[in-house]
Amino acid sequence: MPPKAASKTAKTPASKGGTAAKPAKSVAPKSTAKAPSKAADTPKPAEVAVEKPPEHKITVKEIATFVLQDADNIVKNSKWFPMVIDPTEIAARFLQYRECTFINGLDHEFMNSPDRIRIAVLGALRHGKKVVIDMMGTDLYEPIFNVMEQIHPGLLKMILNKSIMEEENVKKLMRPDDDDIYKEILQYGLKTEFGFVIITKNEDTNGFTDKMMKVRVEQ
Repeated sequence: MPPKAASKTAKTPASKGGTAAKPAKSVAPKSTAKAPSKAADTPKPAEVAVEKPPEHKITVKEIATFVLQDADNIVKNSKWFPMVIDPTEIAARFLQYRECTFINGLDHEFMNSPDRIRIAVLGALRHGKKVVIDMMGTDLYEPIFNVMEQIHPGLLKMILNKSIMEEENVKKLMRPDDDDIYKEILQYGLKTEFGFVIITKNEDTNGFTDKMMKVRVEQ
């Protein structure tokens, strides 16, 4: 018998380089989603403008009606107590003999006595008077602040922002050995006419300049 012809094996076509062609890789479709944008910058809070104290001009004849009587309720309706600027020094001489608690800021014996200052403030609260401190042409903010701190921390601030007239703050001034007239101050009710006044004879900036209403005395 004639020999069977050998079967031919089908060859895989080779690439030009001689190696077998690899199947093409599947390409993933590109995402059409956009990358998230960066978070917008947080806006900075607007700067709060510092409120400036109001200014008023009065004549010598108006000192009593404005400073002591507050006839037009300007001080009462304001958040500020007055700092009287009087180059003539007439205001100080006038108020010294009026119905108020007048303190000479250069009276070192008085200014170095926290308890006398405390009683002066309590008495003014009890009777609805003004506490008037004449700085005698100098900047006495630091000495006044220091003696007030000895009475109670933050006392001057409470006076200047008028919170001293709140019952809980009045109690901070009271002491167990006070006279009955001061112990019973809340029993009879506080007088809303209480006030605090600084007197200076010059325009120079001092520690009270941005904390009090400016009242200029003009002739």
